[in-house]
Amino acid sequence: MVELIHPPDPQGLLPSILACLPTAFASPRPPPALLPLLSPILRQRLQVSIESRDNWLELLCWDQDKAGTLRENVANTTFEPHPVSGEIEIGGIQSTTYKRLDEETLQCQMQLEEWDFTPIFLWCTGGDNGDGWLLAELLPGPMKDDSWSQTITGASDSAKERIMAE
Repeated sequence: MVELIHPPDPQGLLPSILACLPTAFASPRPPPALLPLLSPILRQRLQVSIESRDNWLELLCWDQDKAGTLRENVANTTFEPHPVSGEIEIGGIQSTTYKRLDEETLQCQMQLEEWDFTPIFLWCTGGDNGDGWLLAELLPGPMKDDSWSQTITGASDSAKERIMAE
């Protein structure tokens, strides 16, 4: 059976995540609204590791060297909600690219035009809210990596070629 994976909806995913980021400087714990937006492993990381940190924001980045840069980038960003809707406007998306790591793991990255960080989403199945894209990592700045594909199909084909070569 082939699983139908729809492309991520930036307008549905990003505003809620962006709204939670500035709270990292006001509270030692992530806001409860953020946790359902995170992949299971990232959610667990925040819940388990939070006691040993003064800022949970760095836990959104798996690379410890980049985590400090992420914190600086978020601290230097202005988060202004739209005057009517109250939501953070995400602006333009430069690109949405995909990478399949193995048969079960599909990631998506969004290069944002107006923000100095790159969200990486993971396609998760069987969650409380059904199948969907959840935040797997937040990286500082734009990413430069040619191993990402422009389509989900391209990512799957690239993964098959890589697996066969290995």
